[in-house]
Amino acid sequence: MPSCFDHAFVFTAAAAEVAARMTRAGLCEGPANTHPGQGTANRRFFFQGGMIELLYVADVEALTRPELART
Repeated sequence: MPSCFDHAFVFTAAAAEVAARMTRAGLCEGPANTHPGQGTANRRFFFQGGMIELLYVADVEALTRPELART
């Protein structure tokens, strides 16, 4: 079965700056998303056959809750 590229995650502390560069490069930004209770959010950029997802910390307090710690 052939495989194909779906999307790549890019973890960044500078999502706004990276997103601006991607927009200037001509990528089409889709809707942003937050991950309630997880402390993260994303911005997505689409192109034919895939997307690049910028993942970043949006809420440090939520991210450091004991419930999210490794077990």
